Parts: sequence; C-alpha cells; structure tokens
Amino acid sequence: MKIISFQLKIALLLLFTCFELSAEKILDAITLDEAKAHYLLEIIKHIDHKSEKDPIIIGLLGKNKSLHDAIQKKISGVSVRNKTLSVQNIPSQSNRKNYYSVVFVKDNKLNNIQTIFNRFGNVLIVVDGRVIKTSQLVSLVNRNGQIELELNRENLVKYGFEVSNQLLKFAGTKKDLSEQLSHKQMLLQSLIADAEIKRKLVADISQTLAEKNASLDQIKIILEDRNKALAQNTAKLSDSENLLDKMQKQMNIEHMKIAENTKYMLKQKIQLESKTAELLLKEQTLKELNESIESKKEILKQQNTELFKKSEIINQKAETISAQRTLLIVAVTAIIIISIFVYLALRFGRIQKKTNDELIKLNDQLYELATTDSMTQLFNRRHFIESAQRQINQMQRTKVEGAMLMIDIDDFKKVNDTFGHAMGDEVIAKVAAILKVNSREYDLVGRVGGEEYAMLLSPCEFDKANQIAERLRIKTEELSISHQNNTIKITISIGLTMIKKADKDIDRAIHRADMSLYKAKKSGKNRIVSD
Repeated sequence: MKIISFQLKIALLLLFTCFELSAEKILDAITLDEAKAHYLLEIIKHIDHKSEKDPIIIGLLGKNKSLHDAIQKKISGVSVRNKTLSVQNIPSQSNRKNYYSVVFVKDNKLNNIQTIFNRFGNVLIVVDGRVIKTSQLVSLVNRNGQIELELNRENLVKYGFEVSNQLLKFAGTKKDLSEQLSHKQMLLQSLIADAEIKRKLVADISQTLAEKNASLDQIKIILEDRNKALAQNTAKLSDSENLLDKMQKQMNIEHMKIAENTKYMLKQKIQLESKTAELLLKEQTLKELNESIESKKEILKQQNTELFKKSEIINQKAETISAQRTLLIVAVTAIIIISIFVYLALRFGRIQKKTNDELIKLNDQLYELATTDSMTQLFNRRHFIESAQRQINQMQRTKVEGAMLMIDIDDFKKVNDTFGHAMGDEVIAKVAAILKVNSREYDLVGRVGGEEYAMLLSPCEFDKANQIAERLRIKTEELSISHQNNTIKITISIGLTMIKKADKDIDRAIHRADMSLYKAKKSGKNRIVSD
C-alpha cells in the first residue's frame, strides 16, 4: 500500500511538472486574457460544487470584451463533468440568484464573499487580482506578465466546494493537502464501517436461508420415505389379488397423506416468500434509518451552533452583570462621598446651598448610571424589567392591550469576527438609535443582552404592534453602517407577543416573545414572527 501511495505521489508530481511547463509555454505564446481564460477553465474542471447545474454559466462582473472573447473561444465545444459551458457579462443591476455557476470578478472589486453570495447565491468566485485571505476563494494574480493561481481551501470547503488533489498540488499548500487527505481518510473509514454493517446484514440473511434450506431437506427426506412405502404397497398389491380392496384403501390413505404433505410444502413455500419479503422490508427500513441518522446529525449540528450562540449571549450577559456590579460599587462609593459632602455642608453652613445643588446633580447621574445602558442610552435590563412589570400591572388594572417585542441583530457574531468589536459596538448603537427614534413617547425600550433589545408597547393592539415591528425591520434593513473605511448592511429578527390576562409576571411575556424570535431566526432571519 505504501509503495502504491509513493508511486501515486510521483505520478502526480510529474503530472503537475508537465502542467507547469505547458502553462509557461502557453503564457509565452498567448495574451494575458487568453491565459486567464485557460486558468479559468482549469479551475472549473478541478473545483466541483454539489448544487452545480447544467449548463455551467460563467458570469463576468466588470466589462472586458477581450476577456469575454478569450473565454468564449476557450470553452467553445468543451464540456466539464458532462455539462456544457457558456459565458455572459453580468448587468450592473443584476441580482439573479442560483443562475450563475461561476462569477469572475474583474479589477479586484471583491470586498466580501457574502456580498457576492447575497447577490447571486452560492457561486464559485474567481477574482482577477489579489484579495485578503478571508475574502478569497480563487484568485488569478498577474506577476510581471505571468499569471499565478492562488486559492483558499478552507473557504472553498466551508462554502461546499470540492477541490481536486491535482489543483491543490499545483496551487495549494502542504496544510491544504494534509487536510484534504484527512477528509478523504474519514470518508473512507465511514464507507468501510457502512460496508461492514451491510456485510453483517448479508451474513444474517444467509444464515436464515440456510436454516430454511435445512427444513426443506428434511421435508424431502420424509417424502422419499413415504414414496418408498408406496412402492412397497404396490408390490404387495401385485402379489395378492385377494388383498386388492384392502391395499386400495391403503393407497387412498397414502395419497391423502401426500396431498397433506404437498399442502404443507406449499405452506412452507408461502412462509419462505413471506420471510423474504420481511427481509426486503427490513433492508428498506435500514436504509430509511440511515437517512434518518444523517438528518438527525444535521439537526444536531444546527443545535450545537445554536448552543454556541446562546453560550456567547450568556457570556455577554455575564459581562453586563460584571459592569453593573462595577457601577454599583461606583454608586456606593459616590453615596459615601455624598454623605461626606452632606456632613461638610451641615458643618459649614455658608456653602450649604452649593453643596445641595451638587448633591442633586450627582443623584441624577447615579440614577442614570443605575437605569441606563451606557453604550445605547436605552434602559438597561434590570430597569427595563422593573419598569415593564409596573406597566403590565397598570395594564391589567385598566384592561389596556399591549405587546412585547424581542429584537435581535442577525449574524452579529460574524460582524465582530470580520470587522472587529469596534464595528460591533457601532452596529449596536445604530440599531438602538432606530428603536429609540421609531418608538412612541409612552413605549419602553431597553437593551437586555449583547445584541438583543426589548420593547413594551402600551396601549397597542396587535395590528399596530405588527406595523411598528415592520417599520423597525425596514428601517434597519435600509441602514448602512460605516466604520474605518468599512460599510456594511445589517438586518434584525423580531419576536412579537401580546400581553395576556394571565401575565402576572413579565417573564411569561418575555419567554413567549423569545420563542417567536427563535422561530424567526430558524425560518430565515430578517422577519417578524408572532405567537
């Protein structure tokens, strides 16, 4: 096995040496656009996608007639994976999702992979020029008139693309090849385990058939014995005519027994066919069970992702609690300082008025620190819950309708990971400003988590609450947020519930709104779901 693996490596090395030499000869003899067209075709041949359709349509983002003509000439009459190829210039306003299989980005206009995916769906992105690693799938880099191929295997695998070992050998790294080999080994182990399960199943079926064959052999032996008895009775009949009647009766009896044995054999045959049908049914059930296991694995993966998100939310809430504890210590310290000021004011009557004014100002500042989130200037979680509980109690007494909204910023972790926490803080503040501007004077708005907000609308009927939630969603979707030369678009998901007569405790309403928010996230985000 090691010798075969070594021979395979030598063959691949020779293949890519020939590929590099032929590529150098081609680049010496053709234009840069023709060289790009050549490499683009090789990329399409060696990178496969599960959702790839027929025909494979190449979209050029950025007009370049010579490049378009070079690609058209290169792919003319060529098929990849038994699929035809075509090339088109992408109109500037085009947003056709799942239409293009490959998007060639001209003049390095790629800022973010997700931007292209949002516009065209999950396509293979090839960039004409160098881009940052996080935004790279495949790049064609011009180095002194020579085209070089660079790729990011991690991103390719992340977005569902399969890269051939030949392409990794040519343009990848040792780490890429090692990860590719590990992936293939895991797949091989999975296939071996599946084959072992099927082998055991075949062995069980073979054993059952062997048992049935043994039963049939026993039946044959019984029939042979009875046939011998019948032959003996026939011989006796020829020897003695006076015993004819008696022997005739004996023959009738033997025939009846044979008929019974025939019925028994028929019954055994029917049972055997029934067992065979059961085995086929069990095989189908096993197949469905395997499919169910795969489905449950996917569900488990999604649940792990959700648990990871909730863990981050818990960490953020813990940070908020820590910050509030710090504020409480500051408040206690401030109260001690205020007490000293009061003592001095009583002792020194000539500065009493000035000291009283300062004390009132400090108390206002302490109240604001204790009730307001410093980043968003909204109510903090504790003060929002206390105020909302009082409001709900008042609504229950006056029988006024109201609604609870739970609001969460979609894909917020991705913003932090991609652009940093400074951009994340800017997003939180901008969304808070939208909620504050679009709320009514008597509504309560608070930040109850890292990127989670809550609103209590009172008085408010369901239709009005839904209109307010939709306005918040649209305003956020239209918002562009800029920070340090980066501009992004964001969306929010909203869970809506009406305040019920049984809601003596605000936690019930918050729980229902949270469940609706969870459904909004699961069903695609950037939407409103009510219970």
